[in-house]
Amino acid sequence: MLFTIAIPTYNNKVTINNAIDSCLKQVYDLPYEILVLDNHSNDGSEIILKEICNKDTDKLRLIRNPETVTMYENHNLCLEHAQGDYILFCHADDKLCENALQILHEKVQQRDFPQKYILWGRSHFRDFLKNMSMSGFSLDTIFTGAAAYIPFFYSGLTPSGTCYSKLSFKEAGGFLLSKHQRAASDMSTMLYLAHLGFKFEMMDQLYFNREYASTAKKGSAEERLAALTDALDVLVSNIGEVNFLQIAEIAVEIQSRPPVDFLSYLVRKQYYRRKIRLFLLKNPKRMLRALSNESYRLLVKELLK
Repeated sequence: MLFTIAIPTYNNKVTINNAIDSCLKQVYDLPYEILVLDNHSNDGSEIILKEICNKDTDKLRLIRNPETVTMYENHNLCLEHAQGDYILFCHADDKLCENALQILHEKVQQRDFPQKYILWGRSHFRDFLKNMSMSGFSLDTIFTGAAAYIPFFYSGLTPSGTCYSKLSFKEAGGFLLSKHQRAASDMSTMLYLAHLGFKFEMMDQLYFNREYASTAKKGSAEERLAALTDALDVLVSNIGEVNFLQIAEIAVEIQSRPPVDFLSYLVRKQYYRRKIRLFLLKNPKRMLRALSNESYRLLVKELLK
């Protein structure tokens, strides 16, 4: 089996039916499975899930956690139970276009069914294209090596709508786990996988809809920095300080549009604190932006401590 569509869910009574329905309606001739991982919901969605899964036992598989775990622990459980060679996440408040699996199949076949490979496409709402443009990457092009870190300095890559080569992702340990409830594990994990030599590709094709997504980026700059700090601390503990500083050097040298949130984390390290301060002083336009941008104001505040 080539694909598992994994739906991690927790208290998604209102939207889960639409998510599953979009996965069932795939125009795709080969066998695939839909794995629903219920994170011990308590809103009555357990009954709904059982009713839905009983209607299509050939494709649908329902697993209910005995107790609620963190969001990314639930994603890793999806990874553990998936039977397909590739795992495509679809969050319970999102929907797949009917040709999603066919589009993904054609791409992984074109790439000769690679391992250490992460693939995603365009989506309605919260599209990753902006990160790609800021990083100077083209669509439908594999990027790897040192340059692969750059798109993920700006934000994480949401698991929903993203397809991972299951075995290599599982062997890497899955998503990095953090204590912070809103930790930016989607960023730290992608940086970690880039460090391990994974290949990344964004297709110029639309197959995903995040219109009702509740996991989009929210909160103040201070809250985002706290979440990012927790996630990146976990990354450092996994790859070591020396390797992380090599990654950080790439972020500091970005001239076109510095990744402000990531730099705000780096200013805690004295060496980068000096480099970032010099960069801002040499670029007065950046200082002017600090007056109107919350993240820039926070960066300057951190530098002045």
